[in-house]
Amino acid sequence: MKKLTRVSLIFAFATILFLWTLASAQALTVHFNDDNIIWPGWETQRAGYLGDNTEDVIWNPNIVGGSVNIDNNRLASIEIEFESWGGGASPNLWNFLRPGDLFIDLGADGYWNYAFNFWDHTIKDQDNYQYWYGELPGNDIAAEHVYQIDAPLPILGPGTGTLAPDSGYLESNWTNGRFDHPIAFNPSSQIAYTDILDSNNLPRLLGWGSTIITFSNLNLDLSGISEITIGWTQNCANDVLLQSMVIPEPGTLLLLGIGLAGLLAVRRRMTAH
Repeated sequence: MKKLTRVSLIFAFATILFLWTLASAQALTVHFNDDNIIWPGWETQRAGYLGDNTEDVIWNPNIVGGSVNIDNNRLASIEIEFESWGGGASPNLWNFLRPGDLFIDLGADGYWNYAFNFWDHTIKDQDNYQYWYGELPGNDIAAEHVYQIDAPLPILGPGTGTLAPDSGYLESNWTNGRFDHPIAFNPSSQIAYTDILDSNNLPRLLGWGSTIITFSNLNLDLSGISEITIGWTQNCANDVLLQSMVIPEPGTLLLLGIGLAGLLAVRRRMTAH
């Protein structure tokens, strides 16, 4: 009897220790939807385009959701899924869209902390459509900048749809897309930033032009972070992603493991009787 009790306690302790180690280093996947039409406060005021403020998707691609992948308590990658990519009146046109910056808000406090840049949006020339229809960047795109935003850059817009030069954003401005919406961080603004691009661990955008794209090698520390917000769109802002999600902490998994270990110990003890 006593021997069985000791065995149960040893087993429970070993299980707890195993689950603690597993929870600390476990890879987690958190899924998200596409629940917002635009970022709040970024409605366009342009005559003839007010309907865009209530239209979730203008042409395509149509974002349906995705997942955040966490490894060893670090944000490793983000996948974004599309219902469609291409088609419509000009099926080849959509294959030449450019990726906007991937924005990350650690803590979901309404201010961006990072912007991952994969295309130089400052070369935009509104009279030169080569910017829009240029050569396809490819299915594997290396990041050009990783902006750590050092000054408050609010997600909430001014409510006018008109961006000031020092707003911190570059905006969409294309008649076949969505007007006046942030698509990228503006490094020429008055918003302080540090470029922390690491050429030895280069973030990449994989699968561009397909129904699943992956932002890999993000490598952001999530210690003490329980919730994050991500934001992204294409250069024409046809469909806009803004989503917050809760990040499970290793302690949550530990508590679950302790409960399971306790149930196993009780069951063993009852079986001994």
